[in-house]
Amino acid sequence: YNAASGELIDRGAMLDPFLNSLVNFEHEEVGMVCGACLWIPKSLWDEIGGFPEFFHTLAEDMYLCCRARLKGHPVISLKYSGFKHWVGASLGGGKVSEQRLSTSFRRRSLTERNKCFAMAICYPFPIFQIIFPIHLTLLLAEGVILSLIERDSQFLKRIYVPVIRELWKHRELIFSLRQEVQATRHASIKEFFKAFSIIPYKLKMLIRYGLPEVR
Repeated sequence: YNAASGELIDRGAMLDPFLNSLVNFEHEEVGMVCGACLWIPKSLWDEIGGFPEFFHTLAEDMYLCCRARLKGHPVISLKYSGFKHWVGASLGGGKVSEQRLSTSFRRRSLTERNKCFAMAICYPFPIFQIIFPIHLTLLLAEGVILSLIERDSQFLKRIYVPVIRELWKHRELIFSLRQEVQATRHASIKEFFKAFSIIPYKLKMLIRYGLPEVR
């Protein structure tokens, strides 16, 4: 629930092919749940090994849920429990304000970076080899388009270029983790992507709210 308004935000989230979360109110089995509402058995946490330290914050809940799904465990949303969440209080943004998406450079940069990390580690072959190059191409195109429309190069400099730089910086660790994770995968490709939607979330939000406000 939104702590400010009391409005129900979601009951977990489905995921799109690029690991953007889609609000869920219907499905019991979901792609992920918000970290504030995430309960995980210690045995599974130990088995997964937590999340990599270099994630820092944002999308670590998504990573944990993807790892659990790869292990063959469902991610379940409970209907009769709730949590009051101060959306965007720590890093700013992450919500709709006055019928427009609102976010911050830092939140957007960390989110895009960590989604790339999670995708590189968790997506099984051959889906990773197909989706990841498309994802990076669209990400850079998004940065160029936003910079041109807003006439502000900060979008590229503070969000999108750092994502590529961080992927390169941590490439050896990411590759090592990917090998380890994929070697212990129990779920089939079909099972892993069961809680995914084929429609890209950003496209839906662009149509509904227009370009995001980034501060």
